[in-house]
Amino acid sequence: MEDRGLISRIGVLTPVTQTLEKYILDLHDPDKARFVEEAIACVKNKSYRAAIVLTWVGALYLLYQHVLHQKLAEFNAEVYRRFPKSKAASNIDDLAGLKEAEFLNVLEHIQVLTKAEAKELVGCLDRRNTAGHPNSHTFTEVGVGNHVETLITSVYRRY
Repeated sequence: MEDRGLISRIGVLTPVTQTLEKYILDLHDPDKARFVEEAIACVKNKSYRAAIVLTWVGALYLLYQHVLHQKLAEFNAEVYRRFPKSKAASNIDDLAGLKEAEFLNVLEHIQVLTKAEAKELVGCLDRRNTAGHPNSHTFTEVGVGNHVETLITSVYRRY
């Protein structure tokens, strides 16, 4: 129907991809750009599961970078307080060793995220977990748009 001009090609995700495309123009880090480029391609191709996973991975990468460059001492102190036998983080692999939900909780505690932002990001993490595992759940354009918009607002624009 789109081919015959009966249905508009513009959908819920058009503004989301346009925002991501504008964001990518300002990126100078090829790793950041790679995640965003792949996410845009997934959204445009209606590969909703992949879009959810990749936008989450990109957001997590940005949060890891922020911690490594701005909040590492505070982060390590809070993780050590929670897990006294833990090793201090010094790189992305060390940060990735912490469960993502716990990572978000630590970020809230050290005031990188507000309580509301952490709650929204936990919702995105739950959605990513659903998208990243075999199941019968289907994702809609509106749901993916909400997921991506939340990540843009809470992470991509800030970090």
